[in-house]
Amino acid sequence: MAVVLDYERLQALIYGATFFGAGGGGSISGGLALLNELGESVKVEMLEVGEMPSGTWSTMVAGLGSPIAMKDLNFGPLAVSAVEGMISIAKSLQKREVSCIYSGEQGGFNTMVPIYTAAKLGLPILDLDANGRAVPELNTGLNPVYDIPLPPLILSNQTGDITVGLPKNAQDNAACETLARTVSTAYGGVGFSAWLMNQSMHRTVSVLGQLSLSIEVGRIFLKKPVDSRDLIDRLRSVGVAPKVFTEGEITNIDVKVEDGFDYGKTEITEIGGKHVFQVDFKNENMIIWGPQKEALLVVPELIILVNLETMEPLSNADTAVGQRVLLLGVPAPRQWWDKPAGYDCWANILKQIGYCEIGPAVRI
Repeated sequence: MAVVLDYERLQALIYGATFFGAGGGGSISGGLALLNELGESVKVEMLEVGEMPSGTWSTMVAGLGSPIAMKDLNFGPLAVSAVEGMISIAKSLQKREVSCIYSGEQGGFNTMVPIYTAAKLGLPILDLDANGRAVPELNTGLNPVYDIPLPPLILSNQTGDITVGLPKNAQDNAACETLARTVSTAYGGVGFSAWLMNQSMHRTVSVLGQLSLSIEVGRIFLKKPVDSRDLIDRLRSVGVAPKVFTEGEITNIDVKVEDGFDYGKTEITEIGGKHVFQVDFKNENMIIWGPQKEALLVVPELIILVNLETMEPLSNADTAVGQRVLLLGVPAPRQWWDKPAGYDCWANILKQIGYCEIGPAVRI
């Protein structure tokens, strides 16, 4: 049943999507900036997948670039240009009508980007997410895992220039990733639109109801739980089952921006100073290393940091030494584990950050 997303719902959505972004997908501040640009009278229609007009297609849109770089760019107009380009290219090359927009990933900023675009273009948003979390690369996603063709890939820069990617092999996500990252690095970030999908595709692949769930979780954070136990209890009440790894203080962050990604390690010293945990990230949090240097949790499971002083979920663009944090794990949507590729697609990243020759999956 169609729902109207107003200012209150969208504010909650930003907080909830930051939680499910698992360190990536942009910051709360970036999402709120887009929301405030739309204004308090904003109204966006949200449809269940079955309410898509018959015979039409949906497209995703997001900002592409490192989370740190994304804080300094106005991605809203880029996203609008990217979707306008997709609507035109889809119609002219594939005779497909785009009727809806969907969220490509969770994150305080990147979930708000499609909402902003939907508002500006007068299109509905679908109550789903392509991944149920944030992802760092085009090939680390459920759409490629389930063989959804990516092209056409539409990229838009700050001046509205459009780059169209049409690889010879429609399943060659690595080629699309190379193209997208090259253009993004050249311009310091781009808006991108891709993965045209119909109702049947969404029912098989997408995480249905994710935007509604993010709104529920965001409302929990906006009501400011009194402590970590209260937060966990409230999350469980809406069907989210987090595992607590530690409460502690961020004692070191080692981060560098390279090829459009934020690479880093966040060190968390347990309250009392007994044990030290480390979270490795490439935009999103990838691995929790325990005090004995053992892998405690690995992607695609969600690794989440919550600021216990402000009771807000943290992206890796917003962490800082000295913050008192709660380190959580949340199970990934089932689609990630239904096919071996849902784990194997992370192999290259895991090797890059030292999970030698891709170790075994570590799940909650």
